[in-house]
Amino acid sequence: MKISRFLTRFLALSLGATTLLPLAAIAGPEGRRAALSKLNLTETQKTELRELRQSTRDRTQSVLTDEQQAELKAAHESGIRGRQAMRSLELSEQQRTEILQIRDDSRAQRNSILTDEQLQELKNMRQERRKQRQEQPVQ
Repeated sequence: MKISRFLTRFLALSLGATTLLPLAAIAGPEGRRAALSKLNLTETQKTELRELRQSTRDRTQSVLTDEQQAELKAAHESGIRGRQAMRSLELSEQQRTEILQIRDDSRAQRNSILTDEQLQELKNMRQERRKQRQEQPVQ
């Protein structure tokens, strides 16, 4: 089964990156840390987002079977990351539904942690990265 591009990105990020879902996608060459620094997060926000990331990762992993978790770990250990690693998993419809609900819950929690200004900056960074990707030549 083919996993949608968005779901693949979400799974990869929720299992191995950050709850600030779009940051890995928008950070581009400058990296996630630079993108995070643009948000000017307080220490409290950093802590809350770290805890949210761990909770999201744990909840998402609980949806995966032991075999899927092992496949994902093996892919990461062999250097395969993100979408490529997630494409190897054959998720059931129920798993997809549960993971999408986790994503929605996580996004709502993230949005409640960030200020309106930070959310706007996140949106701006996402739009800029999307524009950069469209300008890149197809390889």
